[in-house]
Amino acid sequence: MVPVTINSPPKPESSEEELSDSQVSNSSEDDDSMEDEPSDSENNNGETEANGIKDEFWARYPSLKMFLSKEMVKEFISEEYILEKGKLIGDNKAKELNEKCEVLFIKEIEHLINKYRFMADVLELLFL
Repeated sequence: MVPVTINSPPKPESSEEELSDSQVSNSSEDDDSMEDEPSDSENNNGETEANGIKDEFWARYPSLKMFLSKEMVKEFISEEYILEKGKLIGDNKAKELNEKCEVLFIKEIEHLINKYRFMADVLELLFL
């Protein structure tokens, strides 16, 4: 029998702490000049904060995000639009849907395992 590789849902993206730890300043002059500059959230009128909230939301519900990105996004609806609308359903519904997605993914994997086992049986009878 041929081994089947099963892909798991994506892991949440790295945290902000890991990102800030990896950034290193090259000189002390940068520190002085940055004091006068507004923070990221001020520069982008809150876009950075909003992106952080988005990332937090989808980090909690990776299966739902994967489902929406792969199954719901088609030619006429952009992924960005679907994911923006998805955030509006709230945490309770998102948690419920995320759990349903995980169950669905497991059932799909079980189906594929059965399908490939059947194919292996047929091929064995045909060619051996």
